[in-house]
Amino acid sequence: TAKEKGYYVPSSTFTRLLGALKEYASEGRGFYAAYATYVLTRNEEITTSYLENLSKNSVFADTSLSLTELYMAASYRLLRMDKEAKKYTGKIKKGINFVYDNDMFASRLYIDSVYLYIISSYFPEQLKVIGDTVLGSIEKSMSEGDYNSISSAMTLSAIEAYLKATPNAATGKFVVKED
Repeated sequence: TAKEKGYYVPSSTFTRLLGALKEYASEGRGFYAAYATYVLTRNEEITTSYLENLSKNSVFADTSLSLTELYMAASYRLLRMDKEAKKYTGKIKKGINFVYDNDMFASRLYIDSVYLYIISSYFPEQLKVIGDTVLGSIEKSMSEGDYNSISSAMTLSAIEAYLKATPNAATGKFVVKED
């Protein structure tokens, strides 16, 4: 978040933003509610009731994974509710099929980047499961020019999270520095 990166966010703006996110989260189903819940959780809000509503009001396929489920898993991990997170992370595998549960963000690059970001940030132990398939897909989308400002921003966040989660042979860690 902007605050985590050291940017000043006026408290009145921050409070209004959290209020708007609570409205989206209270809808209790779909991508927007899951993403709002995730952002609230990252900002130290207790979001178990939002997650319970999402779980109750959403229908998920057995063989595919949606962005809604990824954001729910990340929220559960942040809340240290690993048993609940595991319900969704159990679907993590190489070559996963994604359900495009939001047309606005239905680009392959955006979805692959969210996948890499959440796995790297909250479930780094799963990186060995996905192998290099997601990175290859990200590279393919970028080389084909299939990107926009939203997918590019998500890709940068995903690569930063991936580098933080992946050790290298010489030092045991990568470091990403921002100027």
